[in-house]
Amino acid sequence: MKKEKKRKKRLALDWSLLASALIFFLLGKYIAPEYERQFLEGGLIDEAAPVSGHLLLVSKVLLGLFVLLWVFRFLRKKTG
Repeated sequence: MKKEKKRKKRLALDWSLLASALIFFLLGKYIAPEYERQFLEGGLIDEAAPVSGHLLLVSKVLLGLFVLLWVFRFLRKKTG
């Protein structure tokens, strides 16, 4: 029973990391650049804040955490 709960928690963590990475990727790749362009064209701001670049960086960090967790689990299963 405990193993099943632990496995479900791991899966929930994996899916939440992947979902968060995907959301930040979509925001940084498609949505934020459009708003930055509209703000520049409309004259609301003088220069665009690199929000899209930061969102892409966050998505890469979350995806990196996901990969590290999977590698760590793989190595633990291999040795133990």
